[in-house]
This record gives sequence, C-alpha cells and structure tokens, in this order.
Amino acid sequence: MLREIVLLTIGALFGLGTVMAALAAPSHFPNAPSWVWHWLFWGGVALMILMVADGAWLLIRRPDWLTAVLMNVGLIFVAAALISFFDARHTTERAKIPSNPVQIVLDTKEPFVSVESAGANRRRIVRVKIENNTGVAISNGKLQVLNLDPPYRDQTEFLLRGEILIPPHGHVFVDIAYYDEGTSKAPPGKWMYLVVPSGAFFAEAIPTLPIETPHTFHLKFSTLEAGLFHEIYCRLYVDNDHVLHLEKRGSPANRQGTDFILIHDAAQIAFETAEEIGILDLVSSAHSQPPEKLAYFLDVFLVDDQIAIFGKRLPSRNVRPISRKELDSLHPVPGKSTLTSVFAASPDVYADVSMTRDDLDKYLKRLRALRDLADKQI
Repeated sequence: MLREIVLLTIGALFGLGTVMAALAAPSHFPNAPSWVWHWLFWGGVALMILMVADGAWLLIRRPDWLTAVLMNVGLIFVAAALISFFDARHTTERAKIPSNPVQIVLDTKEPFVSVESAGANRRRIVRVKIENNTGVAISNGKLQVLNLDPPYRDQTEFLLRGEILIPPHGHVFVDIAYYDEGTSKAPPGKWMYLVVPSGAFFAEAIPTLPIETPHTFHLKFSTLEAGLFHEIYCRLYVDNDHVLHLEKRGSPANRQGTDFILIHDAAQIAFETAEEIGILDLVSSAHSQPPEKLAYFLDVFLVDDQIAIFGKRLPSRNVRPISRKELDSLHPVPGKSTLTSVFAASPDVYADVSMTRDDLDKYLKRLRALRDLADKQI
C-alpha cells in the first residue's frame, strides 16, 4: 500500500504544479490561446481531486486493479466533459463583451461638476464617470494621468485612484481636479490641484498646476487581470471668470472626431486674416518680408501655451502631442509642417505637425480682439 500512496502523492503534486503553471504562464506567454491555460488549470484541479479520492478509496477499501483503472478512466472522461462544457461557456461569454467594455465619460453638468464650501472659499471639483459595459464585475482598476503637459516638477504621470471596483453594467465617479474660485471673503486660488490618493499627505506630493497655463494630459483607465483599458485626451484650465473646466479633446492617436489642420496651413490662414483686418504690421515687423511675416505665425503657435501642437515623431507614423519642453528646442521649417532640431541626429524630428481648428479659431478671435483694441486707441 505504501507504493500506491507514494504514487498518488506524486500525482497530486503534479496536479498542483500544473495549476501553478497555469496561473503563472499567461503573463510570460501572452499570445498563447486562453483555452490552453483554462484546460491546464482545471485539469490540474481535477487530477488533485482524483488523487485524493483514490487515496481515500484505497484506505477505506482496497479495490482490485481493473475496477480502479475503469473508475479512474470514467472520472477522467467526466472531468474532461465538464471542463469542455465550461470552457465553451467561458468562450461564449467573452464573445459577448462589447467593443467598448469600459469607457471614460466626461461632461460639464452635475454630477461631473460640483461646487462645495472650502472654509471661506468655494471649491469647484471636476470628475469623470467610468462605465463598465460588460456583465462581469471589474476589480483592481486604476485611473492615471499620463503625459501631463506642462509637467509638474518634471513628472508627467500620476495615479488618481487605484483598486477601483465597478459592478456589472455599473459605473463609478472619480475626482480629477479642484480649484478654489473665490468668494467675497476669500480670493481666487492661484493653482489647480490634481486629486491624488490621500496617502500623498505631504504638500509637495500633491500636483499643483498654475492657472495661467492650460494643461493637457491623457486619462487612462486600466485593469491588470482583465486587460481592459480606455484612454481619452483632456485639457484642464481656469477661464477668466475663475471657473475650472475639464474638456475632452481629440485623441492625438486617432484624429477621427476632431478637426485638425497642418500648422503651415494654419499660419497661412492667420497671415491672411491679419492682412484682411489690417493688423499684419501690428503683430509682426512692418519692415519684414511676407515670408518672414508668415514664419512669425508659425513661431507664435509653437510658443503659445493655449495652443496644443501634435505631430509624427519620425520614423513613427503615430500622431502624438508635443510637450512644451520639447517644443523649446524645435524650429519650424519654412514652407512645411515640419519641425527640426539642431541637436537631433536626423534633421527632421516631427512631420505633419498640426493643431486643432478649435485652437486656430480661438487665436483668430484674439487677433480680431486686438484689431478692436487698436481701433479704440486711435
């Protein structure tokens, strides 16, 4: 009997090893089909149960070898049938997952925006909603700020909330930032604050963003276990009425849904608009040649904190935002929507450099306001 007990123990340990391998292997072999790990895991569980049952049967009643073999073969077929059945259900459930299983939603109405008292001041908080569009609960989710521009003390990534739980077809709201708008008893604040976890109790750990400069960043929700994620591109700023805004902008990686214009074409439109309304010599040198005046608007777009600049960093074909820090060492190429750097090994650093038409419209509006101001002073 001792030999049989040793063999059953070895079989149970083999089943345990199979289960452990099925749990650890997917992260090392991400391209392997999921049914392989599903079968290994439950096959290992079934083998352990079978070995324990055989050991109990052996201790209670010592069966003849033919009966034991037939019984084990029958149980193996039953286990295989159950694993196959539940694997088919698992595959079917995965097929029902929608194309956007999780989604970050942004709006300007309550409860996306709230105003509350903060001592003598009035605090406005902006937040997003994370929707779970599947029939399965989401656990261990996290929401991050990525590619913050301008950075906060050279840091561009921040965790806003971790360990997010969302029930099936449910949602949660996550605070993004807040700003003290001011009251009759307290002045408006000078900073916007990102809402980081409460563990960041040191003042230096809380990102404080100056209100004079609009900030852009990606909001990314992701889960480790399910591999779900969604990302949007946002702009955070305080307007002239001391109101905090969080806007969704067109994703730099996908221009669909947002109207972009090449930066050289935008400069041409700004040049013609300034010429049409009679302030071309006012915004640029009166003694400059027309090409130099056109180049002036290219330079303005690159240094204006209220204009977001995008481009393809060669040799990549993906469009990405270009940070203000990076723009400081780049120069436009006359007649092209290209940026170059004297420090780069390749002369052309960014191609198809562009901006949104919304930013261009706002800049043209400022030009017209400048014309009106000049008319009043005459």
